[in-house]
Amino acid sequence: MKILIVRPWPYEIDLKNYNVQEIGLARALVKKGHSLGIVLYLAHGKSYTEEYEQGITIYHQRGLRFLKNGIYPGLKNIIKSYDIIQTNEYDQLQSWFLYAFQKNKKVVIYHGPYYDPFNRGYNLRCKIFDTLLLNRFRTSRSKSTLCLTKSPQAADLLKSKGFVRVEPVGVGLDISRFNEQTDDPANITLPYNKINVIYVGKLEKRRNTEFLLDIFDLLASNDRIMCTLIGSGDREYVSGIMPRIKELEQKGCLRYYEKASQPQLKNIYKQADIMLFPSNYEIFGMVLLEAMYYGCAVISSPNGGALQLITDNENGIICDSFNLDEWVDKTTKLIDDHARLDAIKVNAMHTISNMYTWDQIATKIEKMYQTLE
Repeated sequence: MKILIVRPWPYEIDLKNYNVQEIGLARALVKKGHSLGIVLYLAHGKSYTEEYEQGITIYHQRGLRFLKNGIYPGLKNIIKSYDIIQTNEYDQLQSWFLYAFQKNKKVVIYHGPYYDPFNRGYNLRCKIFDTLLLNRFRTSRSKSTLCLTKSPQAADLLKSKGFVRVEPVGVGLDISRFNEQTDDPANITLPYNKINVIYVGKLEKRRNTEFLLDIFDLLASNDRIMCTLIGSGDREYVSGIMPRIKELEQKGCLRYYEKASQPQLKNIYKQADIMLFPSNYEIFGMVLLEAMYYGCAVISSPNGGALQLITDNENGIICDSFNLDEWVDKTTKLIDDHARLDAIKVNAMHTISNMYTWDQIATKIEKMYQTLE
C-alpha cells in the first residue's frame, strides 16, 4: 500500500530534536513492505520534498494557518499518488476537508484528544466545529471513515460525534531514541539503597505539579524513599513552584533535574521503582510508555494513556481521584509489598514490549487498513 500521513497542525518541527510519532509509525509500516509519505507544515519559503529514509518521503508543504489549524492548498496534487490518506484529529480543518470531500480516497483519522472538564478550551472548539461543519456531513462520514484512536476516551468522543468505525489502538514506543549518542555522557544516578519514586515530564497545572509536590512532601516522612523530579515548563510557572522544590531538596527527600537526555532517561527508568503521574489531562503521555518499558511501576490518574496501557493492580495502579491520602496510601502500600511491586514492574515491561512498540501498533493499523473498501 501507498500511505500518506498528514500532520494538520500549523507548526514547523525539527526532525532531529522532536519525537515525531508519524516517523515511528512510518518506519514500522515500511518494514511490512508499504511506502509512506508524510506531510509536514512549512510556514515560509517554497514547498519541497525529501527522501527521508528508504520508503519514506517527506513533503515539507507550505501551508496556511488559521487559529490552530494548518491548511495545505497544494495537498490535492500529493494525494493523487497514494492509496490511503491518514490525518490527525477529526476537528482539524484539513482533516475535515479530507474525510468530508475526498470521496475517491480511503481516509483514516488518527485521533487523540477527548472530552474532559479540565480541557474547556478544546471542548468549546469542538462544539463550534460540530455546529458549523461536522453535522452537515454526518451520513457520508459515519459510513466510510475509519477512526483510530490513542485511548478509549478518544474513541468514546468520536462515537459520540456519530463516527461508526472507531478502534482504539494506542501509541507506539520508538526505543531506538534511547540508544542515540549524546553530548552529555554523564549519568544521573539514583540512590541504590532507597525506594526511588520519580516524575518525568513538563511542570505545569495540566500535569498537576503542585499536587505532585504535596505527595512528595508526605512521602518524605518515610526515610526509605527518595523522590526525583525531572522536567521544566513555563518560566513563570516554574519560578512560582521553585521555592517548594528547594524546600523539599533541603529536607533531603527530593532531587530535581531540569532536563535529561534520552540515554540518561533510560538509565533513570531502569533504576526507578515507581513513577507517579497525577496528570489532570493527557492525550497519551509518552513517559508512561517509556517508564513501563523499562520496568518502572506507574501510579497514574485515569488519563488517556493510562487507561489504554494500565490494567489496575496488574501492570500499574490507577488512582480514581485526586485525593492526597489515596495517592500516598497506594504508593506506600506498594513500597511495602515487595512481591507485588516486582510483579507489577515485570508485567509493565511485558505489556509495552509485547503490545506497544511501533511494530505492534503498525500490525494493528495495517489490519484496519485492510478492511477499507
